[in-house]
Order: sequence, then C-alpha cells, then structure tokens
Amino acid sequence: MNEKLRKSGINMIGDIPWGTHFCQFYQTPEDLMDIIIPYFKAGLENNEFCIWITSKPLEVEETKGALRRAIPDFDTYLENGQIELIPYTHWYFKENNFDSERVLNGLVEKFNKALANGYDGMRLTECTFWVKNKNWNVFANYEEEIDRIIENYRIIALCAYSLDNCSSVGIIDVIANHRFALIKREGKWEQIESSKRKMAEENRLYLASIVEYSNDAIITKSLDGTITSWNKGAEQIYGYSAREVLGEPISILEPSILVEETEELAELVKQGDKIHNYETLRLRKDGTRINVSLTLSPVYDASGELTAISIIARDITKSKKAENELRKSEERYRIVTERTGQVVYDYDSRTDKGSWAGAIEEVTGYSFEELKKFGKDFWIKNIHRADINHLDEKSQDVRMTEGRFKEELRLRKKDGTCIYIENSGVCLTDHEGQPYGAIGVLKDITSAKIAEIHLKESERKYPLSYRIFMGLLSRQMKTLFRYFCMVLLKRSPGITKRILCSGLNGKT
Repeated sequence: MNEKLRKSGINMIGDIPWGTHFCQFYQTPEDLMDIIIPYFKAGLENNEFCIWITSKPLEVEETKGALRRAIPDFDTYLENGQIELIPYTHWYFKENNFDSERVLNGLVEKFNKALANGYDGMRLTECTFWVKNKNWNVFANYEEEIDRIIENYRIIALCAYSLDNCSSVGIIDVIANHRFALIKREGKWEQIESSKRKMAEENRLYLASIVEYSNDAIITKSLDGTITSWNKGAEQIYGYSAREVLGEPISILEPSILVEETEELAELVKQGDKIHNYETLRLRKDGTRINVSLTLSPVYDASGELTAISIIARDITKSKKAENELRKSEERYRIVTERTGQVVYDYDSRTDKGSWAGAIEEVTGYSFEELKKFGKDFWIKNIHRADINHLDEKSQDVRMTEGRFKEELRLRKKDGTCIYIENSGVCLTDHEGQPYGAIGVLKDITSAKIAEIHLKESERKYPLSYRIFMGLLSRQMKTLFRYFCMVLLKRSPGITKRILCSGLNGKT
C-alpha cells in the first residue's frame, strides 16, 4: 500500500494515510457539513475519486447544493464523473436486502474503476441515518470488515453517525470499528482514538461521561448478582435512585413471572455467548411492568479475569405498544379487505417486487405464494389487450400529477376467465419527484360492470322520449338514475324495461 499522506481537508486531523477509516458523530445537518464539505473539497482538488452515500438529514439534491456553494468548480467535477452522490437505497439494498459482501465488492469495483480512470485513489463518505436497531448488528459487522479491507487499498472512508440514533452500546461499537472518531463537545470538534488502538485515560473518562448521561440504563452487576453501578438513565427508566439500589440484588428488577432470567442470561455471557437487543419485561419501582431491550457484556480485569457483567437496557415500551397497535390495525385491515373482496398491494418498480394482502385468491385465482413471485410482465400479460392503451394513459396521468389514480381494467384470472377490476391508489415518488411505485386496491366490479353494459344496451332500445329525458338530466342525476335502473334491471329486467318504456311514453 502507498503510505503517502493525503490532505484530509479537516484542520484538526491534518494529513492522513491511505487506508484511514474514521467516523463522525453529529447532531445537526450543520455539524455534518462542517466535516464532510472540506473533506470532499480536499479529495476533489487532489485528484481523488469521491463517493457520497447520502441519507437523511441531507438527501442528494441538498448535498449537491451544499457542495456547489462551497466548491466553485463542483459542477465540473460532477460532469466529469469525479464525484458521485448515491442514495443509500441504491448502494446498500438490492431486492430490499442488505448484503454486506455485495456492497464491499461494489466498493472494490468502484476503486478499480477510479484507478483505471487516472485518479490517485478513492474517498468515501457513508451517511448512516437509515441504520436502525434491526440493521445495527449487520451494519456493525460490515463496518468492521471495511476497517480490515481498506487498509490494503488507496481508500479513505468517513462514516457519519447521528448521535440521536446511537445508543451507548452503539457509540462504543462505532468507535471500536474506526481508527478514530470526531465529536463536537462544547462547540468544538474533538478527536477520540479508537479503544482498539489507544485507550488513554482522557478517552476513558469521556466514554464514562457518555455512559453517565445516556438515556439508556447502564448497570453493572457483580458475579453474585449484586448491583455495583447505576447511571442516570437507569434512574429514569426504573425509578430507583443509585442510593436505593447499589448493593441490592439485580432480581428486584424482575417481574415474578421472570425470576432469575437475568442470572440465566449472565450464565450465557460467561460461556461466551453474545446477548444483544434481547427483548423482555422488567419492573419499575412503582410496580409497573415495562418492555426493555437488553444487551449484556462481560467485564474483565487487567489480567483477563471475568469480574462483572455490564447490562444496558433501553425502554421500548412505547415502541412495543405502537407495534402492537399497528399489528392489530393490520389484522383488522386484512379482515376487512378479505371480507369485502378487495386486494391491497404495495409495488416497487425499482425492484419489480410487490406485497399483497386481502382476498387475493378470490379476485385473481392465484394463491399468495404464487402472486408474490410475479413482476410487471405478469400484469402486462394478464391485463386484457383492449385495455393496455388505457392503462398506459392512466399511468402517464399518475406520473404527471404525482397523485391519486383510479381506473377500470379487465384482468385475466388464473383459470383464464376475465373480470372487471377497479384499480385505485396513490403513486409513490422519491425525493426528486420521480415515481417508483404505488400503493393501491384492486376490487372486483364485474357484476356492476355487466349490469352497466346491459343497461346501456337496453337504453339503445328505448324510445326517443327516454333519450331526451336522459339528455336533460345533470351528470350527477344521470349517474344516480342509471344506478337505480341497474339495481332494478338486475332484479327484474323484463318488468323494468316495460316500466321505463311505458312511463316515458306517457302511458303510466
């Protein structure tokens, strides 16, 4: 690897070697831009290929604007392909799956292409605002792998983390997977060396302050189950002050139905197992049960002997309640759609994948398992040819208005029969206003459509006085009258025709 130092563009860091993988913690978009703008400016000016994987709080267009204001020749760099701004959905996900190996291979491909195009190396920034609890472990492993891989390449990588998204465990994980971290304290940026490489007393004290003022409950228990440390987050979550619980058994936090659960988890930690984001119930001082997510880690002394267990708890009561309410709502919605003969879909054209719910087999003839495998080609094939032009026009209308749509189509079912369906919903657009899918409802309207066709056929046989009468009605009244006739026509077609014909000729 070429050990030549590169200008970082960040004054407090100065020059850094290829293979540097560091991170930034930020709280505001301004904090984020404080570091990333000069970082990219230095890379562009020093013949490096630059990639920014964007996410909230700054999307692609906002990042372009910020770079354009700070770098006079930015548009030239952009047109020449020296910098790429890629939404995180395009970089990390394929078919809605995060595959770290695929992403790492893509990174190496970008690097090789950059060298082939005459650049000295590559400069990367990943914004990680999208990383939530369910993705955290997978992404942390990916970051660890990046830290190992780029040491052998002419790559510099900066990862930006929102402090609002990081738990105490998360902050420690992040710092461990990077050479150093940048964080703003009392209005000034400071550099913290990774604990893997350096654990100076100052950094230990700083991490201790993070622990003390974290919103998570951070507790240490001795091997005999006694509470030996208790931070402010623990006071807020459990309701006990440190004075009340220090020296007490950890079991005071366990509901009666989960006695000795913490000890059982601690035994697993002693055996080398990892306990991360384990969801369970705990007991507050006032007797209230709360939902918590637990992470247990071993604590070793200088000689490597296990001396205690660290427990980090996050109160997830509100999110669990919201999750349960959502599940109930989804279940009610599923029942309604099934009972009313409707199919609800959510389609993403970028992946050509959709999700389905409701009376799927009743409407389409296909099972849920069959339907979820089909893409747009299936729908093009099975929408009746007479309606294809109509469908294209409607889709174009949706794209232009970026709004709601409603259309009538003919669909070929699995058994080959055709039905009339009403397709209504909302077109989905990305941050640039480009459509990428739709959420909608399919409803079988065959009976109503056939009745409407029969009525129109019957109307052509009615006397001139009927047609004049219909011409005098407003559009709304005409629709209401036809609906009334359709209902009668379905029940007693012969009698209805005679009544209409005789009535409009003045015979009744």
